[in-house]
Amino acid sequence: MLRQLWARLWFRVASSVVLVVITFNSIVWLTSPMFSRYFIADLIQGSRLELDKDSLVRINLFSSRITINNLRWQGNEGREFHLNSLDFNFRILPLFIKEFEISRLSVDGVKLHLLRSEQGFSIAGFDLSPAEQELEESADEPQAQQQAQVSGLESLPLAVDVPIIELKDITLDIDDQGHKHRVVLERFRLQRAYANKEKAESALDFVLLVNDTRFSFDSALDWQPMGGALLGSLNINKLNLEAYRYLLPAELSTAKFLSDFVLNFELTMPPVR
Repeated sequence: MLRQLWARLWFRVASSVVLVVITFNSIVWLTSPMFSRYFIADLIQGSRLELDKDSLVRINLFSSRITINNLRWQGNEGREFHLNSLDFNFRILPLFIKEFEISRLSVDGVKLHLLRSEQGFSIAGFDLSPAEQELEESADEPQAQQQAQVSGLESLPLAVDVPIIELKDITLDIDDQGHKHRVVLERFRLQRAYANKEKAESALDFVLLVNDTRFSFDSALDWQPMGGALLGSLNINKLNLEAYRYLLPAELSTAKFLSDFVLNFELTMPPVR
């Protein structure tokens, strides 16, 4: 009789916990678009930007997933940011064994503008001019403190595991005091990225267009305390400095340069002592 009472009690407790978790997750999933809109609108309001009414952000705690669709804000003078879709999956349980795992991160379709004028920089409508003061202050930090901020894999507080990160169709339009440039990241893919105190490995490739010049890059990293290697190749097609002539010194302002490059490299890393 006592066992039956305990069984019923535990069943009710477990059922209540499951019900609370499901209910809480449902509330977060249903209300996340409203709260995210409020947060983003408040963030961009100071820059005189307006959030598009169709922008949607959803958070699913049950599946550890964040999705964003058609995130867009816009302002005057071509100041605009548009994110077509983002899908971010992560795992919470591995954190208990000091491992941060991103199951998948994919970003598809981003458009933003960068403006450089005599007053400073702005990107996606945000003024970056105040950052110059912060950079000057950080340059004055004691050297020992700066060195403490840069350390090797032995200082990692937890392992990092990223099976795949994919970025596609990222477009940056640049207005450099009237000189127009376009940078398009056609593809960026990071696979099998893992790093802890004992090893690091990854595979990275990307295709980047800068005006008429095309950059193709792929690499593979394999490192352990006993040593490692970084292999890769870089292909540059139609490298043309014509669009950047206004940035060149006077003695090079009339030079013409158009070429292709192929660079294969292998970097060997010595053992850690």
